[in-house]
Amino acid sequence: MKENILKFRTYLQDAMTRCGQQIEALNNDFKKDEADMVKIRKNVYDIFLKVFNVAVKTAENKENESAEIKMFFEEKLHTIPENWRHSLEMAKAHEDARKVLEEEVKLKAVADIEKIYDEIWKQRL
Repeated sequence: MKENILKFRTYLQDAMTRCGQQIEALNNDFKKDEADMVKIRKNVYDIFLKVFNVAVKTAENKENESAEIKMFFEEKLHTIPENWRHSLEMAKAHEDARKVLEEEVKLKAVADIEKIYDEIWKQRL
């Protein structure tokens, strides 16, 4: 299990690093709007890294540590994006193109996180 924890943390940290590099490159090319979208994506990775770390910490030394981590993290993986989905619907209703794009970036990042999480966590089973 510790190997899977390390793999998932590494994935999130690497994703944040790649985003940081993209932000720098976009800013150097004077592409502020694109850089702002990557910043949003990076923040989503950071949020879920923190959530995952809390899941690991709270499950530490419990009888079924793996199940505890899984339950905690997966619950957050589904509840946190609910606000973003609602915000997306509101932005669409108000025809706020920038807000629509921002919420879509967040939800795409969550989908990517969930995909990799599932791949890594299923290796444990």
